[in-house]
Amino acid sequence: MMVDLPDQYMVHLKNDSFKKMKNLKILIVRNGQFFGSPQDLPNNLRLLDWMEYPSSSFPSSFLPKKLAVLNLSRSRFAMQEPFKHLDTLTSLDLSYCEVLTKLPDFSGVPNLTELNLDYCTNLAEVHDSVGFLEKLVELRAYGCTKLKVFPSSIKMTSLQSLILNWCSSLQSFPSILGKMDNLMSISIEGTGIEQLPPSIGNLVGLQEFSMTSCLSLKELPESFDMLQNLTNLDIEGCPQLRSFLMKLRESGKSSPTFDNVKSLNLENCGLRDEDLPTIFYCFPKLSLLVLSGNYFVTLPSCIQEIQSLELLHLDSCNLLQEIPSIPPNIQYINARNCTSLSPRSSNLLLSQEIFEACELQVMVPGRRVPEWFDFCAKGEYLTFWARQKFPVLIFCFVIEVEGATEDTLNCEVQFSINGEDIYEMEMPQCFSKMVTDHVWIYDLRTHPTIQWHSLDSYLVDDWNQLEISCEKISGSSNMSVSWCGVHICKEEVNMENILFTDPELDLDSNTYSEEIEADLNATSEESTKSVQDFSKSLNDNCCDFENTESCDTISRHEEEWGERSKGKENSETASHNDIDQSDKKILMHMQPLESVTEDPIAPVCLEVIDTVKVVDYGSNTIVVDHPEKAQPRSQFKSFVEIPNVDDVEMEAFYASLEAENSVLPLSNNTIDVSEFANRVPSEATQKALKTLQDFLTRDFSLLLGPDEYNAMKATLEYLTNLPPGDGISLELRSLVIEVSRHFNHWSLDYTNESQKIEAATAKLLKVDELEEGLEANKVHFREVVCLENELRNELEYLEERKKELEEQIHAIKASISASESARNMVTYRKREIFGEAKILKNKRDELKEQVSWLKDEKELARKIQTNIRAEWSKLGEKFNRKLKSEL
Repeated sequence: MMVDLPDQYMVHLKNDSFKKMKNLKILIVRNGQFFGSPQDLPNNLRLLDWMEYPSSSFPSSFLPKKLAVLNLSRSRFAMQEPFKHLDTLTSLDLSYCEVLTKLPDFSGVPNLTELNLDYCTNLAEVHDSVGFLEKLVELRAYGCTKLKVFPSSIKMTSLQSLILNWCSSLQSFPSILGKMDNLMSISIEGTGIEQLPPSIGNLVGLQEFSMTSCLSLKELPESFDMLQNLTNLDIEGCPQLRSFLMKLRESGKSSPTFDNVKSLNLENCGLRDEDLPTIFYCFPKLSLLVLSGNYFVTLPSCIQEIQSLELLHLDSCNLLQEIPSIPPNIQYINARNCTSLSPRSSNLLLSQEIFEACELQVMVPGRRVPEWFDFCAKGEYLTFWARQKFPVLIFCFVIEVEGATEDTLNCEVQFSINGEDIYEMEMPQCFSKMVTDHVWIYDLRTHPTIQWHSLDSYLVDDWNQLEISCEKISGSSNMSVSWCGVHICKEEVNMENILFTDPELDLDSNTYSEEIEADLNATSEESTKSVQDFSKSLNDNCCDFENTESCDTISRHEEEWGERSKGKENSETASHNDIDQSDKKILMHMQPLESVTEDPIAPVCLEVIDTVKVVDYGSNTIVVDHPEKAQPRSQFKSFVEIPNVDDVEMEAFYASLEAENSVLPLSNNTIDVSEFANRVPSEATQKALKTLQDFLTRDFSLLLGPDEYNAMKATLEYLTNLPPGDGISLELRSLVIEVSRHFNHWSLDYTNESQKIEAATAKLLKVDELEEGLEANKVHFREVVCLENELRNELEYLEERKKELEEQIHAIKASISASESARNMVTYRKREIFGEAKILKNKRDELKEQVSWLKDEKELARKIQTNIRAEWSKLGEKFNRKLKSEL
């Protein structure tokens, strides 16, 4: 029976509430507010699950001999008397029972397998009998802050899990009586335990041991290295246990000590540089290593010998400067808040070579997307296009932090294809307590739930729009995603199937450019033919015209047309050369790094800025204002090496910057086309001429739209192909031809000049950004100079302090030497005593073999003695009788 009541529902228990339910076997009660105590409970119950049980005890008549599961969580149950006649009870849950102060004798529940005492905050004592429950599998006492008395010894051969986390008053750990093969997990986080017993070595099956924040635990016993099945070891927040590593280092064992440990947490353990080689040698098969919050300066190169290492946490290692190499199979490196990392180490963690060798995630301080990424965009999302298959991606997000924060940035990375959201992924919890900007690079191949082939089903046959966004869900207002980037894994994707600009816009632009060029060529031929026809007609009938000025006009225009036609190729070539030079300037960051670092302002030039994309369409180069990353060379590095210059040169450089004041003039060329007179021709021709006149009164830029351009072309084509007798003068006809010719040339030239303006504007913006960067650099330089002076003074003080400490170290070394001599003597004596013990043991064993015979011999000797005394007594009596008879 299950009773599920509303939360505030009040129930008054009567004396006979359960009296008639004698055969009830299952009782589950949830919610409600009960008044009174149950006076009768069915004795046939197999399961009693009554959270917030209203009484401190059971009715005296309740004797459930078949009860198997008892859950009294969050109740007033005090368990003042031991359980009796509960041989069938296997599961007992007393968690959150705040009135429970003592756990009595448990020998009456010998078959118990689960015991839950979590958050019994007033529980102070657990009876020793609990330590001898042979069938107990799991014992939990999480958060029992007043627990002081726990079984001093345990012998639970079935126990698999022991959890005593945050029992802060508990000071001793029980001794282990005999081997316990089944115990696999022990967690004593935050307890007051002061030492572990030497018998801890009897836990031969132990796989997980967590002792996080056990500040009272001074050292680990020598028998700890007998735990050869240990796979997970957590010593976080125990700097006093660094002595354990020192013992391992001094032992000088030829073989690794813990060669089965896969996960090791040494966060905030006060580790120094000399501790790390010991860790890497004694734990050679790690897959997870946490070294966060420690004090080492260099991660030794021997870490690359741990070929199984996949996850490495180095966050908040404020002194860490050098990471010379990383393990070959690493998949995750967290270097959050490692603010002292050298540029070389940052370059290593962000280098393309590392990500080509490993499928990797990296979190490291930084402010820019690495140069080897194919495309980047300012803000929290970017868009690109793909076809045929979903590309294998590495993405990058730059997390901007304005001032240190204790808050956590919760973001959600989303993927969408053609506007449809197909995947969401929450960021890891390492986005918290940041003190500076960070770069997060994530190879999606490391994510276990992404099935690449299944994403292909969302693609259509043509180009597909892919969008990656990093949306902020919650977090401090001073944390945001400032940049994002994407890199396509070229070995798995054909780059012809990837675009970083809208393919529809590219197609329209390409088609439009080709139409202009085709029209130019066709119209040039037609115009030349038309001029020749009119010239021939003029020669035949020149005498019939009263005004011969038109002949000179035709000849003049024909000459001009010929000159322009001959110079067309040269002018186009010059235009292309200009744009090619612009190309070269815009894409300066494509040059090898070695050619840049000689310039002192090179670090500023590599700031992440909006660049200009140059796309080649046939014979023309179209410059499109769009953020784009240039393809790097194979040896391209992510950061600039610092030039080796002295202080005088640096001061001179910044003094020259103060005097700079450059102005880039811009010029605009305007074309004034005068209106011309119009004769009245035929109606169709008159309409075409008025249309042309209307076009000539408009701004030239308005004629380059697709509709206007086609209408203009049709009008000019009609007028240039009119027969000689259509009623318009030769002068007007020549002007129409000139308009047609100029329109064809100038439409292309105007487009090119517009592109040059856009490119120049982009360059000017870049100059402004670089100027701002230089100003910021100057301020930063002065700050660094001040910091250098402060550090120089501090270094002088530290040198003096170093001399004092060296003298103290010398004295300490002498004491150490004396202590080592004494220790060696004690060790020698210990071995002597051990030798004596072995001799004594051998003698004892020899005597043990004779025990049975000696007992028989002893018994026989006693019988002989008894017989002798009896015979002696008889002989005395005989002698006395004889003596009396003779006397």
